[in-house]
Amino acid sequence: MTKLYKKCVFVCALFLFGCGNQNSVQHSFDEYKKSLNRSVWFDSQPSSEKIQLIPLPPLRERKIELTEFDISILDFLSLQQCRIGSLVGQRNSILGKVMPDSQRFLYELNLIQAIDHCQIESDTLRSELFSIRDVKKAELVNAFANSLWAGKESGAFFSLSNGVISMSPDQSSFLSLQHSLSYLLNIVENLERVPQLKSETLEGHFQIIYESEYAGKLLKTLSLVTENLNLISTSLEEINTDDTFCDKPILFLKQQFKVHYIEKIQPYIARINAVAFNVLPVLDELRNKTQPLPVAFNRFLGQWSMTEKNSVWVKYQTASKRHALAWNTLFNECELTYK
Repeated sequence: MTKLYKKCVFVCALFLFGCGNQNSVQHSFDEYKKSLNRSVWFDSQPSSEKIQLIPLPPLRERKIELTEFDISILDFLSLQQCRIGSLVGQRNSILGKVMPDSQRFLYELNLIQAIDHCQIESDTLRSELFSIRDVKKAELVNAFANSLWAGKESGAFFSLSNGVISMSPDQSSFLSLQHSLSYLLNIVENLERVPQLKSETLEGHFQIIYESEYAGKLLKTLSLVTENLNLISTSLEEINTDDTFCDKPILFLKQQFKVHYIEKIQPYIARINAVAFNVLPVLDELRNKTQPLPVAFNRFLGQWSMTEKNSVWVKYQTASKRHALAWNTLFNECELTYK
């Protein structure tokens, strides 16, 4: 009972932490809008168009089937002097049949290497094993894709249930994640060489990805920021400037812009951009290197694309530029600078 209670408390704490981050970001925008709305010139909009986020597709729409081979008992016994025998035995064990996708990827690598280094007297068996090796080598990219996109790590990494990125600079750098994704990109770029990998190193990088929850948090953050910026931009664009406005009213609005956006929200957005410009190109490269992927999963990954016109990232960038342009237009018409 005690363990169950502690587990429930831990899960609730994580949930509240994610909600706390989201509430903090939304509160900053609410304060920004509330302050602007104190001016009669700023007509607050009731709502903006909501961004519909695509949730992570089920496992069957992310996982790629790998070819299975049966080796006869006589052939299996004759391979005991090679590492192939222990690997096949491991794969056929109870635990081997349910091994995580990351371990299945390592198994495929190790099996190819074992076949290449095993001295086999039987011409028939040697030919059979080399055929297996060729198929396994051709499917290495699929085994890697499964470890990357179909493991438990991707479930946490892409989850939309973990809130948004924290406004705290200490909790929004994701330096270790950037290193881990680069490590994985280096692997997929060198699959032709059948690299030798250490299990603890590979699993350590997947654990970092798992704990970061970055992709889902980023998507939620981008949608929240986009919706708020578009809401504010619509109100700013509807202001009719005249001599009366270009006196105290614009100076008041400028002060709110400075206090709430320039000093609070913009540094947060800058941190989001700094990490995203390092992470998203690598994520996109991993996506490209593991093609062809299932259609539904490709559409899901497209939300983070920096080039696809309907991606969440592009909508966020468009909203940021629109917000900056709306302020710049007001300042120019009143012959002011925002500094």
